[in-house]
Amino acid sequence: MCAPWPRGARASPRLAEAIEAHREHLHAGGEWHQRVRRRAYEEFTRILRRQLVEHLFATLPPGRFEQALDRILARDVDPYTAAQELIAESYGASP
Repeated sequence: MCAPWPRGARASPRLAEAIEAHREHLHAGGEWHQRVRRRAYEEFTRILRRQLVEHLFATLPPGRFEQALDRILARDVDPYTAAQELIAESYGASP
């Protein structure tokens, strides 16, 4: 656990006690675990999104994304359908 004050500085005993009491409260009620899990979830989904999008762009033929965007702008297709089409092309999944 990181101290909430600069290295070499000393916290007042009251501050240290309050921090420790708060930490114990979070652990006792399960909130600490919930916070850690939420942060892990957010980081993991952020990584997945980035890697999935990178894979999608890496596997699409040149100009395919722009073609889909042009179809959206021309109102030939809605963005959700266009996204499903690109995903199906990139990942081999059916839309």
